[in-house]
Amino acid sequence: ATLGKVETLMGQNKYAESRKILDDFIADPKLSATLRVVDANMLLVEAASEEGKNEADNDRRRDLFNQAVDALKFVKAWYTREGAEVNKRKIAEIDLATGELMVRKMEAEKNLKLEEQMVESRGKAIVAYMTIIDRFDPGDADLVSHLETAYNVFIPLLLEHEQFDQVVEEGESYLKLFPEGRYRTKIETLVNQAKI
Repeated sequence: ATLGKVETLMGQNKYAESRKILDDFIADPKLSATLRVVDANMLLVEAASEEGKNEADNDRRRDLFNQAVDALKFVKAWYTREGAEVNKRKIAEIDLATGELMVRKMEAEKNLKLEEQMVESRGKAIVAYMTIIDRFDPGDADLVSHLETAYNVFIPLLLEHEQFDQVVEEGESYLKLFPEGRYRTKIETLVNQAKI
């Protein structure tokens, strides 16, 4: 019931109120060993980062995004304790969510015209996606769609970061792995832009 209430509040963009309820829920020792606390942490990722997107105070925004990162780490630890292979698809989704979180932080800083912080967050997002791409096995049918999604975000970030040689290299890797991929036209365009 509590998590349902939070989802309703988040649907109304009441992220600060949602976050407070989630903090109390997660702190309840009776729930600490249940899957519900994992669900609560996943909701906290969204609530804290959405609240952080519009936070003008640097320290406060950093704290909110750090809270979202910590919540994701908790969820990943929960799923890896049974063995990474058992929940590899879920762990892959969490890894992608980590990258998405850094992109969300970068976009918040871009909207607030915080150029230096935005460049730093973009660099962290690039590292997050590079880690995903390096770790995912393209021959694993369970993870191949996650790998393609990672490339789709990673390559434009590299172009924004003016890593032109790497755009070409990673773009050609994508096109080799996914010759008929969903993002083929987009990636070809980005590679051509980087070559120019």
